[in-house]
This record gives sequence, structure tokens and C-alpha cells, in this order.
Amino acid sequence: MHISNILGLLATTSLLGIASAGCFSGGATWDSVGGKDSANDKLGNACQKLQGEFKKDQEKLECESLTSFKVKYIGKDDGFRTLSLRECEDGLSKEITGCDHGGKTKYRNWEYTADPANEDCAS
Repeated sequence: MHISNILGLLATTSLLGIASAGCFSGGATWDSVGGKDSANDKLGNACQKLQGEFKKDQEKLECESLTSFKVKYIGKDDGFRTLSLRECEDGLSKEITGCDHGGKTKYRNWEYTADPANEDCAS
């Protein structure tokens, strides 16, 4: 029994090193801005603009109506890293499908944020 508890703890700890996720607990919902399907439709256009080279700690924001899609390079390399279209869509779609109010997730190299109604996109 002790061995299974230790293995479970190790598995949980290693998963935390891969992704740190958090759904927003309040604010606008995807339903209030056309639904999750509409947000996923906007995602392709946003990622077309977000993909490409990033330098360390660089953040890019793309607004599609009031919806904001943000990606930040948080990797350990000081050089440049390229974000592919597929990687962008994959990371940001999880913030839409998994979170009713949008959310933010950190992986090894990237931090993805999708927000249904971001004030930065209102102007």
C-alpha cells in the first residue's frame, strides 16, 4: 500500500512539472460571446497571426472581436523558439474547451491564455 501511494505521489508531481493549468473563475463565458464553437472558429485566424518566432519572455496578443488569445514563450532557452500553427491551436483550444470562462495554462515552453471578453480587445 505504501508503494502505491508513493507511486501516485510521484506521478502527480511529475504531471505538475508538465502543465500548470487554471480556468478563470468569473467574468464572461464563451456562451456570452457566441459559444465555444465560435471561439474555436476564431482560433485558426488568431493562431495564423500568433505563430512564428518568439524570444525569451516575449508575449503576443491577438484579438478576434472581444476574444483575446495570448501566447508567451516561457522556456529556459535564451534564444528564439518557433511556435507552429498546430502547437498554437492545440494549446489555446484547451482553454476554450476546458474552461467556461477561459483560462491560462503553462507548459514547458509556452503559456497559453484565452479570454472570452478581454478589456484589452475592446478598443
